[in-house]
Amino acid sequence: MTIKKIHFTIKNNFLVLIIFALFTNLVFSQDTEPAKDYEQSKFALNYNYYGFPFLVEAGYTYKKNSSQIFFPLIGVSMEENTLSFNLFLNAKMEYRYKRFYFQLGFKQGLIPSVGESYEYKNLENYGQFRIGHYFENADISYSLNVGNLYSRSIHNKELSNTFKVNHNVSVSSLLFSDAANTLTLDTSFEINTMPNNDEYSYSFSARMPYTFYHYWGEFSIMPYIAYSEYFEDSKKNYSIGDNYLNSLMMTTITGTEEQYQDLYNFLSYMHLEYRFYLRFLPDAFSSIYIVAYGNIGYGKKVLQSFNDGEILYTAGGGIGYNMFGSVPMQLTLGVDRLNHLVINYVISATIHKF
Repeated sequence: MTIKKIHFTIKNNFLVLIIFALFTNLVFSQDTEPAKDYEQSKFALNYNYYGFPFLVEAGYTYKKNSSQIFFPLIGVSMEENTLSFNLFLNAKMEYRYKRFYFQLGFKQGLIPSVGESYEYKNLENYGQFRIGHYFENADISYSLNVGNLYSRSIHNKELSNTFKVNHNVSVSSLLFSDAANTLTLDTSFEINTMPNNDEYSYSFSARMPYTFYHYWGEFSIMPYIAYSEYFEDSKKNYSIGDNYLNSLMMTTITGTEEQYQDLYNFLSYMHLEYRFYLRFLPDAFSSIYIVAYGNIGYGKKVLQSFNDGEILYTAGGGIGYNMFGSVPMQLTLGVDRLNHLVINYVISATIHKF
């Protein structure tokens, strides 16, 4: 597939997605009764604690009947990608109509990971456009990110701030749910381009967490798979792939630089976790739990053959609290295959995002 065909396909798929979202909104979100004339304007506070990016933002919202606009929205977010952990200042607007939504915003990185001094050129910054539609048991969205983002040289592993264009289509869905079981699926397909460097790649990832609930605890199991590759006519100067610990929302306390250098263009693993609740404590403390987890998988770097990949694993445990009955917030410590001490990012890796 050539680069011209790639860009032609992206533009056409983007147009189809917009038409699809508008059409499904009209079909599935029709009111059974005529809408009443309803208006409201107020201060808005939005937040996300279901995994990266952790976000809090405040602004103004105006709502009339089924339409709602948020403008401006100013906030901060903690974000983790395959190469860095960063704090961002966000400014955006958002429009919602029933189950349809779109967002337009700008993100400014606040912590430089390259360079020896605090200079603006060393900070990540990019514009973001997102459009999507909520169904009863699914959320489908397209996002476009354009700006300066970190890239790592495939040769000397040096980090640099480079201009990128990222297209992403994501689908989160609830496959099954009852009093004792929950099964969800999250998938993502990306096309990444670095036009100034003639570098083009694509990636796919999927996670499927399942949780079994009983009075004394919860057992979760989650398979994960990710694959990245260059397009045929692309140069190969910058690393592509997934970071093993980042995909688990974990990081190392020691050996951090080694963690960010290890990107796998093929990554697959199975993650198991058990949370034992302290139900014998008073009701105010009964949502506290003790957790143990284990993970084993396989990763291959882009310059390796499949048989030359690495066995990956981590195991550990800790303590947590089930906030609102659906958000397992926890602090765990463990070890990985390099005997580095591993800590998680507040939220369980097996959280159900939908």
